[in-house]
Amino acid sequence: MSKAYDIAGYTYNANNYCVDCILFAMGGKHFDLGYVYNVEGILDLIAAVMAIDREDENTFDSATFPKVIFYSQIENEERCSECNIVL
Repeated sequence: MSKAYDIAGYTYNANNYCVDCILFAMGGKHFDLGYVYNVEGILDLIAAVMAIDREDENTFDSATFPKVIFYSQIENEERCSECNIVL
């Protein structure tokens, strides 16, 4: 069972995306990252290149870079804008 502080997805360009679709939504491709890589690690690398402080979401807009959606923030049945699964 998911905890309130677990990542449910991301909001980016006024849409919500699941963990599996966010990189595709940012212009990447759908692919299996395998066990070596995780989405958060890749987003950290991209943020570092873009000089974005992911720890302070007040310093960037979700149109520029994805913001995290925690399970505690989900209302109703929010769905991924790409694959349509419930977050």
